[in-house]
Parts: sequence; structure tokens; C-alpha cells
Amino acid sequence: MTPSSSATISAPIYSASWDNTSKKFDRDGNLIFTITGFTAQVNEVAVDADENVYTASWDGFVKKFTNGGTQIWARNIGEVMTGVAVDTNGNVYASSNSNNVYKL
Repeated sequence: MTPSSSATISAPIYSASWDNTSKKFDRDGNLIFTITGFTAQVNEVAVDADENVYTASWDGFVKKFTNGGTQIWARNIGEVMTGVAVDTNGNVYASSNSNNVYKL
């Protein structure tokens, strides 16, 4: 596969990071905000229809943030969290490195 510099991005970009942060960028790559306060690497990010942000991190937490970056809730699953997803009904699912999947 050859990289393309002509791709068009129409929505914000969200990232998980090894530096214990999650970031939101606009479609031009400009940083909108950084979510801090994690105690471990953020492994995964998901976004719902309202652009609320969900994160899964190495320290066992799954967290929900508003589309402006304010934390709404946090759940400590107690395992290394490797994935997070949200469906069209707003159900949140998280997976761990122990091959467990949790509906939150």
C-alpha cells in the first residue's frame, strides 16, 4: 500500500498515546485539546455520535469524556485495557489483555 498525501479528512482526529495522554486534532492537524491525568499509557480511543471520548488504558481504567475533554466517569476494570468501543445505542465495550470483553 502506498501512502497518499491527497486524503481528505472531514472529522476530528483522536489519538491514544504512550505519554499518558489522549489528544483531539482538527481535520488540518491542529491540536484542539489534550486530556491528561492518566497514570498509564492510553491504549485505545473511541468516539460516540455526540463526539464524547472513551479511553482504555494500561492501568485498568476505561474513562468517558465530553467532546470538550471534561471527564464524565471512570471505571477501574482491574486489568490492562487494550480496547474500547461504543455502539450506535451508546453501549460501551472494553477489552483486556486477558481476552475479556466487558459491557460497561
